[in-house]
Amino acid sequence: MDAADRSAWQHADRLFAELIELDAQERARRLESLTAPEAVREHLLRMLASTRKQTWLDHEDPVLSATATPARGLEPVPMRGRRLGHWEIGEELGRGGMAVVYRARRVDGAVNQEVALKVLTVASLSRHGAESFRGETRILARLRHPHIVGLLDTGITDDGTPWLAMPLVDGVHISRWCDEHALDTRATVHLFLQVAGAVASAHRSLVIHRDIKPSNVLVDAEGQVHLLDFGIGRLLNEVDHATVTQWRALTPGYAAPEQHSGESVTTAVDVHGLGALLYRLLTGQPPRGADSADITLPSQAAARQAQASSRHRLALLKDLDPVLMKALAADPANRYASVDAFSADLQRWLHGKPVLATPPSRSYRLRKFISRHRLGVAATSGLLVLLLAGVAATLWQARRAQFEAERAVAVKGLLVDILQSADPTRTGGADPPASDLLRLGADRVHSQLADRPLLQAEMLLLIGRAQLARGFLEQSKVSLDSALALYAEGLVDADLLAQTQTDRAMLDYELGDNGAAVQRLREADRSSANAAQPLRWKIRAHLADQLLVAREFDEAHTVASELIQSMRSMGETASDTYFFALRSLGAVKSARGEHAQAIDLLLQSERGLLQYHAKSDLLASTRNELGLAYLAVGKQDLAEQAWSAALEQQQRMYGEAHAITLTTRVNLAGLHLQQGGAAEAVTEFERILEIEQTIHDDRPHPQIVSDFGWLAMAHYQSGSIDKAIGIVQSAQQMVDQLPESERATLAWVNRLKGLLHFELGKEDAAALLGDVSDRCRDLDGMSLGSRWGCLAGLLLAAEAGRCQVPKLESDLDAESTAIEHRWMAVYELLRALCGEPAQREAAAHALAKLTADEKPPFPGWLEQRIRALNVPQ
Repeated sequence: MDAADRSAWQHADRLFAELIELDAQERARRLESLTAPEAVREHLLRMLASTRKQTWLDHEDPVLSATATPARGLEPVPMRGRRLGHWEIGEELGRGGMAVVYRARRVDGAVNQEVALKVLTVASLSRHGAESFRGETRILARLRHPHIVGLLDTGITDDGTPWLAMPLVDGVHISRWCDEHALDTRATVHLFLQVAGAVASAHRSLVIHRDIKPSNVLVDAEGQVHLLDFGIGRLLNEVDHATVTQWRALTPGYAAPEQHSGESVTTAVDVHGLGALLYRLLTGQPPRGADSADITLPSQAAARQAQASSRHRLALLKDLDPVLMKALAADPANRYASVDAFSADLQRWLHGKPVLATPPSRSYRLRKFISRHRLGVAATSGLLVLLLAGVAATLWQARRAQFEAERAVAVKGLLVDILQSADPTRTGGADPPASDLLRLGADRVHSQLADRPLLQAEMLLLIGRAQLARGFLEQSKVSLDSALALYAEGLVDADLLAQTQTDRAMLDYELGDNGAAVQRLREADRSSANAAQPLRWKIRAHLADQLLVAREFDEAHTVASELIQSMRSMGETASDTYFFALRSLGAVKSARGEHAQAIDLLLQSERGLLQYHAKSDLLASTRNELGLAYLAVGKQDLAEQAWSAALEQQQRMYGEAHAITLTTRVNLAGLHLQQGGAAEAVTEFERILEIEQTIHDDRPHPQIVSDFGWLAMAHYQSGSIDKAIGIVQSAQQMVDQLPESERATLAWVNRLKGLLHFELGKEDAAALLGDVSDRCRDLDGMSLGSRWGCLAGLLLAAEAGRCQVPKLESDLDAESTAIEHRWMAVYELLRALCGEPAQREAAAHALAKLTADEKPPFPGWLEQRIRALNVPQ
C-alpha cells in the first residue's frame, strides 16, 4: 500500500464514520451527492457493503463488541488460527480503513480468556506507526476507570504490524441502547453522565480522547457504559504536537471546529465531543452535517425527528438547549471550562435547580432578589436554602404557565415576608429562630392563598418539609396535615399528593409510628401510579427502608431489589435514589445475617454517593449502616471509622440537637461500651437521652426507649445493676404508651429486664427472658446484650432439664472486659452441662482457666454453679 492508497483509506474511513450514523434514506442521499476521488469512493462502498447484511452494525461500530458477527462484504484477511503473543485469532468482528478487530482466546494455559484483538493495519505501514502504537499503549496504561475499556496486552508482529488486546465487551452502542429502551430525558442524561465521568477521569490522567461519538460508547446488559478507543488520544504533556499517523483522525459530525482547522487540541475538544454525543442521544442526529458548520437548536432538531427523539423536546426547550449549545460552542473559550463543569450543570438540571447556561428569566430574577436581601441571620439563610430547594424540586409539577407565574409571585411574597420578619430593625436586634420563621410562613400561606388551594397545598408541603428537616416535628405535622386536608376536600394533583403522603410518612417515622409510615407510603405508591419514574422510585425507596425498620425483611428485600433492577434497566445508576436503594438492600442483607453481601452493597452506595452526591445526607446514613455491618463481623475499627465520618457530616448538616445526629452518637457510644468504656458510656448516653427527650418534648418515642436500653446496659457493665433496673422500668413504662405497631420491635426491653433479674436471682427471670430454644441457637452476630440474655435463658432451661448448646464461634481476646469473661464462663458451663463427653471435658478445662484468670472474681451465682461441677478453682 503506497502513500496515495493509504490516504484514500483514511479519507474513506472518515466518510464511513459519518455515513454509518445516518439512517438508510439519509445515507443514500448523502452518497448520491458525495464528490470524492474514485479510489476513496470505491473503498467507502466496500466498507458500507460489509454492513448491509449485519444488523449488529446498524448505527454501530463493532470494535470491541462481543455481540458483533464477522464482516461478510470484504474478503477476510486469512488470520484465523494465527497466534499473536499469547492469543490465537478467531473470527473477524469488524474492520475499518485503519484497523481490523478479531475475537481471540488465550492459549498459553494461564487462564481461559477471550478478548477483542485490534490489529492496526495502516499504522504499521507508516514509518511513525510503531511510535504511535507505543503512544497508545502509554495512554491506555494510565487509564483506570470502571467505564473505560482498558488494555490487557500489546505487541508487534514480525512484519511490524502493531496489535492490542482489550476486554471483549458484551454490549451495544449507546444511541441504540437509548432507542431500544425508550429512555426518557432524565434516564438518558444519567446514562450520559457515566461517559462524562470516564472522560473527566482520563483528563485527570492528562489524556484527551478526541473522538467521542456513539459508536465509541457501548452499554452492557446492566446499563453500564464502556468508553472505547483511546487510540487517537494525545497526552497533554507531549512535546510533539504533529502526529503523522492518526488511526482515525476525527469524525466530521462530532469533531470540534478546532480539530478541522488543525489548531492546538485541549480538553475543550472532549467537552465538545460530549456535547455532540448528548445532542445525538436527545435529537437523533449529530450536531453538524458534513457540509455545515451551523448547529440547529436541539429542541428544533428533536421536533423534526421521529417520536423517539421528539419526547425530549420539552426538556430541551426548557433548560437543555442552552446547556448543549454552551458545550458545542465554536470557540473553545465559550464552552464549559471542563467536563466536570458540564456534568455539574447537568446534575443541577437533574435536581431541579437552575442551570448555569440558562439566560436570566423571572425565576432567576427571584433568586437574584433573594441574594440581594441576605441578612446575617444563620437560621434565615438555612431556611431559604430549604425552601428554595423545595421549590426547585417540585417546579416540574406545574401544568400551566399561569400556575407557574402564580407560584413565583406567591413564593416571592412569602420569602419577602420572612426576610422582613428577620430584619434586625424590625425585631429590635433579636434573631428569630427558624421555627418562628417557618410558622410565620405557614400562617401567610393560610391567609394569602386560601382562594388558590393547589398552590396553598404545595407551599404547605414545602414548609412542612423544611420543618421536618429542621426537626420541628409538631409544626411539620400541622403543615403537612393541612395540605392533606385540602386533598381530602377534593383537590386533585396526584403527584403533589404522593409527595405530601411521603413526607408525612417520614414524619410518622420520626414521631415513632413506623406502622403508620409504612401504611402511608403504600398509599403514596398508589397515588403515584401514573407519575414520572423518579417520584415513584423515591417513594419505593422509602417504602423499602420503612419495611426494614418494621422488620418485614422479605418484602423489604423484594422492593429494594426490584427497584435497583428497574433503575439499572433505565440507566439511572447515578441517581441518589439508586444509592438509597442500594443502602436499603444492604441494610436488609445485614439484618438477615448476609454480612458479606451487605458490606459490598453498602460500599457500592458509599462510592456512588461520594462520586455524585458527596453532600447528600444519604452518605452519612449509608456510613451509619456500614458501621453496623462491620460491627456484625467483628471489624470494630472499620465500624468506628464509618460512624465517625457519618457523625462529622451530620453535625455539620444538622447540628448536635437533631435525632439523626444522635443516632450515630448512640452507635459510637455503644461501640465504646463494647470496648470496655462503661463509665464514659454512661455519661454519653445520659447526654444523648437528655437531648432526645427535649426533641420529643418528653413524649413516648421508640428512640428514647432505645436510649434507655443503652444507658441500662452501660450501668450494668459498670456494676450498677440497681440503677440499670430502674432505667429499664422507665423504658417499659414508655413502651406501654406507644402504638401497638411499635411494641413488637421493642420486645428486647423485657429480655433486658430478665437478664438483670437473672443476675439478682429473681424467680421471674425465665419468664421475662422468654422462649430461647429457637431464638438462641446461633449467638454469633448478636449484640452482646442479646447474647447474654440468651445464655441466661439457656442456663435456666438446662437446669430445668431442657439442655441446648448454642453455636458460638466468637472468642475472648486481650481486649475483652470482665463481664465478657463472665458470660463466656456461662457458655462453657452450658457445654459442661449439656455437651457431648468430649465437649464436657473441654468445657471443664476452659472453666478452670477462666476461673484462674478472672479478676475481679465471678459473682456468687456463677461461682456456685461452677463449684457444683467440681471444676478446680
